[in-house]
Amino acid sequence: MVAHGFYQTNIQPGASVAIMGCGSIGLLAIQWARIFGAQTIYAIDIDADKLEIARTMGADHVINPIEDPAHEQISTLTKNCGVDLAIESAGSPITSAQVLALPKKGGEVVYMGIPYGDVNIERFYFEKIVRNELTVYGSWNALSAPFPGKEWETTIAYMKKGLINVKPMISHRLSLSDGPEVFEKIIKGDKGYVKVLLYPENKQRSENL
Repeated sequence: MVAHGFYQTNIQPGASVAIMGCGSIGLLAIQWARIFGAQTIYAIDIDADKLEIARTMGADHVINPIEDPAHEQISTLTKNCGVDLAIESAGSPITSAQVLALPKKGGEVVYMGIPYGDVNIERFYFEKIVRNELTVYGSWNALSAPFPGKEWETTIAYMKKGLINVKPMISHRLSLSDGPEVFEKIIKGDKGYVKVLLYPENKQRSENL
């Protein structure tokens, strides 16, 4: 899905990219942004642990919107310009609106997250589409024709080269029996979870893998 989304854009070498949401999709987007030529990458999340992972995966700047609104921090860092491309990967009704305030005039937005709720866009954010003449894309696929498509083939190629590293995204390695409890914590919004691997073995052994 992440590669598919970038293929839809007009990103050029030297571009600035803001990624809102540093879950697994957002962390992959950081790496894909660099592959597609991004010069400066901004990672945005309210979870400090995820921001630290984002930094290790290549983000040049990390932004916590709890401190100040994301668009204000982006504006300061870009000298009131904004970014060329903004990625919504949090899948939140709130960030689905806020992401529209990040690009510069003529910039682009790609929606990769899915908000499981109605998205109510305040006038301030909606007007950014019109006043900044934004191009907005939706991304919903990881494959293309001919099967399996350039997304799959390119991903495998860059993983072999080490330019896509998924290991830092694995936050937990647990036994399969821990699954129900972990799912409940994730649904409740407990922090610290990115990708969880469940092994059909005892917990002690799986943590040592």
